[in-house]
This record gives sequence, C-alpha cells and structure tokens, in this order.
Amino acid sequence: MYTLLWLGFFLLNFHNAISGNLIFLAYNSFNSAPRIASANILATVISSVLKIPIGKTMKLPCMTGKRSESLIFFVSIFEIGIMVIGTSQSSDIYAIGFVFYWIGYNGIHLILDMFVADTSSEIFKNGAFGFAFSCSPTLISAFCGAWIATRFMNGIGWRWGFYIFAPIVVLVFFPLVVLLKLFDRESFKVGLLKESLNAKDHNEQNNRRPIQRWFKGVIDYIEQFDIIGACLLMSVFIVFLIPFSSEVNGKVNYGKTKFIVMVTIGGLLFPSFFLWERYLAKVTLASWSLLVKNRTAVAACLLSGCIHFSIRCLDQYYYNYNMVVYGMTTTYAGYMLQIFSVGSIIWTIILSFWIKHVKNFKWTAMLIGLPFVLLGTGLSIHFRGVDSINVVLIIISQTLNAFGGCTLIICWDMASMSAATNPVQVSSMLAINGLFYALGGALGSGVSASIYTNTFPQYLESHLPLDNQKDYYDIYMGGYSLQTTFPHDSAIRQAVDNAWFHSQKYGAIAATSTLALAIPCIFVWRNVELDKKHERSHVVYTR
Repeated sequence: MYTLLWLGFFLLNFHNAISGNLIFLAYNSFNSAPRIASANILATVISSVLKIPIGKTMKLPCMTGKRSESLIFFVSIFEIGIMVIGTSQSSDIYAIGFVFYWIGYNGIHLILDMFVADTSSEIFKNGAFGFAFSCSPTLISAFCGAWIATRFMNGIGWRWGFYIFAPIVVLVFFPLVVLLKLFDRESFKVGLLKESLNAKDHNEQNNRRPIQRWFKGVIDYIEQFDIIGACLLMSVFIVFLIPFSSEVNGKVNYGKTKFIVMVTIGGLLFPSFFLWERYLAKVTLASWSLLVKNRTAVAACLLSGCIHFSIRCLDQYYYNYNMVVYGMTTTYAGYMLQIFSVGSIIWTIILSFWIKHVKNFKWTAMLIGLPFVLLGTGLSIHFRGVDSINVVLIIISQTLNAFGGCTLIICWDMASMSAATNPVQVSSMLAINGLFYALGGALGSGVSASIYTNTFPQYLESHLPLDNQKDYYDIYMGGYSLQTTFPHDSAIRQAVDNAWFHSQKYGAIAATSTLALAIPCIFVWRNVELDKKHERSHVVYTR
C-alpha cells in the first residue's frame, strides 16, 4: 500500500517538475511569454481557495468509506487539465487547463496526505514520517524533471510532456483506487467505519421526491462549504490582480477604463466577502475566529503571505532570465528553479535538530530564518541587476533563500499550531495559513508581472539599435525562444540582456522591501516553550 502511495506522490512531484519547465516554452510558442503570470494567478487563487472546501468534504460523515470515489473524481479533474493543456492553441486555453490541473493536483495530494496522516502515526509511531514520506520524491523529481522536460522540448515537443502522462496517471492511481475501496469495505465489516445515515435520515430522504432530494442536497452543500464565500474570495483576487498582468503592446494601461473598473470592483468585493463571512454565512469558509483570538495566529498567517509574495516577485521570470542572460540549457535552468525545493528539504534535517535543542521557534525565525532570507533576497538586487556576475553568486543567494524560507515555513506552521487548543483547530489553522500563503503568492505574481511589463519592454525599445526598435514587441513577447537566437556579441542581444538586468533588479527590490513587514510579524509572536506538553493531533501539511 505504501509503495503505491509513494508512487502517487512521486508522479505528482515528477510531472509538476516537468510541467514547470514546459510552461515557459508553451507560452513562447503562443508568442505570449509575459502572460504566464495570468495563468499562475488564476491557478493559484482558484485551487488554493477550493482546497478548503475540498478538505471539508473529506471529513463529512457522508464521505466515510468513499476515499476511492474521491480519488477517482480528482484524478479525472487532473486528467482534464492535462488534456486541455496538451491540446491548447492559445495562452488563454492553457490557463484554463492549468486551473483544472492544479485543482486535481491539490485534491489528489490532499487525499494521499490524509491517508498517510491517519495511518503513519499508528504504524510508525512517528508523526514526522508522514512529512518525510510525502516530501521524499522531491529529491528525485527535482533532478529528473528538468532533464526529462528538455528531452521533450528537443524531441517530440512540449505537448507530449502532457499526452504521455495521461495514461500513466491512470495506471499509477487505478491500483490505489482499488486498494482504497477494499480497505474501506473491510473497515465497514470490522466496524471501524459506520454508515453516515441512520435509519431515520434514510427514510426521510426516501420519502422526498428525487428533485427535492437533489435541491436540498445542493443547498446543504452550498451552506456547509460556504461556496458563496469561496466565490467571493476568488473574485476579489482574480478581478483585482488580472489587470496588472494584462498588457497591450508591452504596457499596462493604468488609465484605461477597463483597468480602473476591474481594480475598483475587485477592491469592493473584499468588504463584500468580509460582510458575508461576518453576518450572512451560516458556516464560514474557514475558522476565522481563531485569528481574532490570537495575535500569534494572525502574525503567522501574514508572515506566510509576505514571504510567498517576496518569492514570487523574485522568481516569476527567473527561468527566462537564466536562459537568456547566462545562456543556460533548459536542463540547467530547470535545476536553478529547484534550488529552493532541494535546499529546503536538506535544511529541514538540520533545523529539526536545532529546534529540538533550543525548544523555541520564535527566535529561530527571527535570528536564523529572516536574516537568511533578507541576505539572499537583498543580494539579488545587486547580483541580478548588473552584468558580469558569476552564476555561482546567483546560486548562493538562492540557497540562502532556501535555508531561510524553509526555516520560516516550519516556524510559522509551529506558531499556527501553538495558537490552537484541540486537533480540529490545528487542522483549521494550518488550512488558513496555507490560504494566506497561496494568496500572498498570487499578489506577488501580479506585482511581478506589473514590474516586468513596465520595465522590460520600455528599456528594450529605448536601447535597441534604431533599425530594430520596431521589433521590440516581438522580441518581448517571444520570450527566451526568440531572445536566445541573437548572438551574444550583437547589439540586440546586449539590449535584451540589459533589459533583463533592469527588470530583475526592480523585482528584487520589491521582494526585499516586502520583507520589512516580516519583522513585526515575527516579533509579536508569543514566546512558546516547546518543552511544555501540549495536546496536538498528527497533521501532515505540504505546500
């Protein structure tokens, strides 16, 4: 069973690593390289907000013994995403497939996580096993993903990086579905699981007409999962952020009516969401009351959003930057993207012993995590903003960010859990924290896109030779596929490289400036002593 679970985690991580490289070439082929931010915003916002009601669904009594059906549903969503992406002929269709891809991805990952969380503490008597088990495939996929993606790019084409995995996903998860069904049936037989409806409820449902049962079920689900609140929250960020990543002729038209209207509506939707959650929702989207009662919980959530905002500002166009400026192959550019993931996993081992020794997470975050992130991000202002910088220095800054970011992630999760008083609250706090993290990343994508579209094309146009200035927009939209075709010693390539330096510098400045907010976020945490005994449930939470 655990072999199949590991294969499931590996397949998700492996294909995510491959698609993370293929998306850049796909948008280049659509002549829409800068618009990758729109896909990231849509997928991040929709999939992260829906993750909360999906998690609630898994805990409903009516879902008892139906993990296999849930897995089939989300595998189907994942497959739809893969096929839509593979057949897409424009950046807009790709973005739609990308949303389905991440909804399915998060749903599958959540089901696997919950099964490992439920069984690992009993089988292995060690809660840390679940985290290590689900994260271990990253060490393999981080290195293999970029290499395999390059084989697709240079061979049969980026689309086959999705087509080929469509049947593989079915082959990997079908045995897991069968085993989950068999386990559920056995659990019913021995009494570990019970039917969700008692006889009275069952008779009441049978006495209703089919249309009444259907309508009542829809209303109940809308209320229990706060679907209206989820739609409002998604609308807030999508309507507000998409205008910043949209451009015409390489410029974001801030004075246009469309931009002003969308930003205004997005801003007004946020108080609408607040009023709905506060006064109208029968069941709120998340347990917001936990934030009101504890300053540590609020600060931990704000810190997670702040850090992911900074990461997205810094790394949104990092892949293209490495390909063009340093002339890296797609494989090595992919490796550069994985520095944070691999560095975080390695640093987690060291950090776990440190926290076990000092028994404190507040000052670990303040004195270790934050300085590393500030140093790594701050150095990027210089390293990415000037010519003749050795790529080793870029790697060093990324490694510092990985060590610091990993430290902060673990510390803010511990801060969130310390604010809870029972196992249900622990799960709720981690879900809220994850939502802040994802939405902070969406905001970072929007800001990064706005910086890029207001620096790169303008600088490129003004520094290209006079005979080539009319081609600036094609060079800008063509991405690395077109930009790398110019010789390094040509005036056009020098203008392109300098435009990347100019753009990346301002992205790094935005990322570093945001980190100033992290200082008060950590400072207001309660200084919890970890050697005191607290009742906590075993929770596995992954990003």
